[in-house]
Amino acid sequence: EDLKIPPNPYLPEKRQDSSSDKYTLVMGLNKVLILYNQVNRLLKYRPFMDTFLARIKDCYEIIVFSEF
Repeated sequence: EDLKIPPNPYLPEKRQDSSSDKYTLVMGLNKVLILYNQVNRLLKYRPFMDTFLARIKDCYEIIVFSEF
């Protein structure tokens, strides 16, 4: 089955009633947060990834995407 590309914009519009004025941070999953070696089938997490996400979660709306 073919993947369907969503129409532009890819991100939902901000709601007017939202009380949050956070910026949006978009990050790629592969090679940014995790590293996956298909040959060895080895999955590695970035060092201090959990600390990084915990610190920025109150400042940003975090969106993670994957190419797969």
